[in-house]
Amino acid sequence: MKENNQQLALLNKLVHIFDSSTDGLWYMGKDDTVQFYNSTFYEQFDLPLVNSVLEDWVKLMHPVDVKTFNARVKSHKEANTERMVSQYRVKTKEGQYIWIEATGIMVTENNETYMVGCHRDITEQKSLNENLSYAIYHERETGLFNCEKWESDISRCHPLSQGVIYGISIEHFYHYQRRWGIQVIHQIVEMLESGLQSFLPSGSKLYRVSPNVFVVWCFSPLSTDMTSFIGQSLKNLFVNDESSDCMVSADDIAIGIIHERDFLAQNALSLLLKTVKYARLNKKISMYTGDVKKNIDRYFAIIDALGDAISADQISIALQPIVDINSKKIISYEALARWTHSQLGMVRPDEFINIAEQQGHIATLGLSVLRKSCQFLVNYDQADDDLPSININVSVIQLLDGQFAQQAESIVRLVGLVPERVIFEITESHLLDFEKRGVEQLHVLHKRGFHLSLDDFGAGFSSLTSLFRLPLLQIKIDKDLVWGALSSKACRDLILYLVQHCQSHNIELLAEGIETPEMEQAMLDMGVSLIQGFGVYRPSDESVWLENKP
Repeated sequence: MKENNQQLALLNKLVHIFDSSTDGLWYMGKDDTVQFYNSTFYEQFDLPLVNSVLEDWVKLMHPVDVKTFNARVKSHKEANTERMVSQYRVKTKEGQYIWIEATGIMVTENNETYMVGCHRDITEQKSLNENLSYAIYHERETGLFNCEKWESDISRCHPLSQGVIYGISIEHFYHYQRRWGIQVIHQIVEMLESGLQSFLPSGSKLYRVSPNVFVVWCFSPLSTDMTSFIGQSLKNLFVNDESSDCMVSADDIAIGIIHERDFLAQNALSLLLKTVKYARLNKKISMYTGDVKKNIDRYFAIIDALGDAISADQISIALQPIVDINSKKIISYEALARWTHSQLGMVRPDEFINIAEQQGHIATLGLSVLRKSCQFLVNYDQADDDLPSININVSVIQLLDGQFAQQAESIVRLVGLVPERVIFEITESHLLDFEKRGVEQLHVLHKRGFHLSLDDFGAGFSSLTSLFRLPLLQIKIDKDLVWGALSSKACRDLILYLVQHCQSHNIELLAEGIETPEMEQAMLDMGVSLIQGFGVYRPSDESVWLENKP
C-alpha cells in the first residue's frame, strides 16, 4: 500500500512537470482515445481535454493539411515505425492558425501498443523561415522573384518540360535609372505585370534576374505562332504612343526566347543572358532554336576563344590589291585579318573584330596585323622593286590610346620600312565627331609620316566633316554608293563631287566593291582613280602575292 502511494505521488509530480512545460504532451491508445497533458498548452484550442479522441484534434487542422496528416498516421500505425515527425496548422480559439510540430513514438509494452509524443508551437520559427526564404528568393527593390529563385526553379525542369521562357533586357538601363530613379523600375514592373494579366497564360511567373534583365516564365506549352506573338506583345508594352508615357524606348528592349528543355544541358543563367545579348546585338526578338541557336552558340564560342587566339598569334592576314584604274598597276595591298579555328572553322572578320573591341583586344590585334603587314612588304621588296604601300584598318578605339602612333612607328622602323609605306584606314569615322583625342592622334600619325585613308565613305554613319579636317591621302567610296551610281543620279552626283574635291586637294579616290567590268567602266568614266574588289582581285594569302605576282 505504501509503495502504491509512492508511485501515485511520483505520477502526480510528473503531471505537474508536464504542466510546466511549454510543449503539449499526449498519449493515444489503440482506439484513438487521447489524453492531453499540460493543460496550459492545450487550453488555447477548442477541444475537450478529457475523454478526447484523435478526431477532435483533426477537426481543428487546416483543411489543406488533413489529408497528408491522416495518411502519415495510417502509415505510421501499419508500418509500426518507431518515430514520426510531422508539421501542420491548427486553429486556436481566436480563429488563428498556428504551426504545430508533432512528434509521435510507437510503444509496445505488456502486449499493449500505444503512442506518446509532444506538440510544439513552431509558428515563430516558420515565420522566421518564411521571412528568410522571402529575403533569399525575392528582389529587394521590386519584391519580384530574384535570380536565385529563378535558378532554383529552372533546375527542376526535365526533358518533357514544355514551358517557354522570355528574357527581357533593357539597354541603357542605368541611363534611365539616373534620369527617372526608382520610378522607371516600378513602371517596368507594372507594364510586365499587366502583360501577365492580359495576354500571358495563367500561372506565368515574373522574375528579375539582374538590374536590367527580367524573365517571364510561361509554364504552359505554346505553339510557335503563340510563342512569337507573346514575344512581340511583351515588346509592344514599351511602345510609346499618345496613350502612354513609357519612360523606356522600345528600341532599347531586347527579347530572347528559350524553351525550358534547352536549359538542361548548360548553365541556365549563362544561356539566358547570351540569348538576350544576341537579341540586343541583332535588334530583333531572337528565339533559341534552329539557325538562331547555331548563331548564338557560335557567337559565344568565338567570344570564349578569341582572347587565346590573339595571345597565341593565331590571327593571320589576307591581302587584297588596290589597283590604279588607268595603268592597272597594283599600288597597294589592303591587309585583312583572318582567323581559322580548329572547331569553328573560318571565322569572318565581321564575326570577331567587334568582339575584339568589346573585350579590349583590338589594340593587340591591330599591332599584330601591322607587324605581319610590314613583314609582308619586306618579303615583297626582296623580290620586286615596285614598292607598294599597305592599307591597314585602324579603329577609333586604337586611336584613343595615346601610345599608338609611337608603337606603330617602332614596328615599321624595326623591320627597315618607313611610315610613308603605311596607309591607315579610318573606320567608324563618325565617332571622331565626339572624340577629340582620336582626331589629335591622327594628326600625330600624319606628322610621323603615316598616310590616312577615310574608309567606307557614303555608308550610313560616315562623317562628312572628316573630309575637311583630316590630312587625308585617300578616300574610299563605300561599295553601296558605288553600286548605287549604276542606277541613281544622286549617287553619281555625289561621286562626281568627290572626284572634284579630291582633284582639288590632291587626294586619291578609291572605289570599293568593284565586281563587274560595267562597274569598273562607270568609275573610270566619272574620274575615280583607284579600284578594289572581287571583280579586280580577291583577297588571298600573302604567299599568293609573293610567289605569283600579277
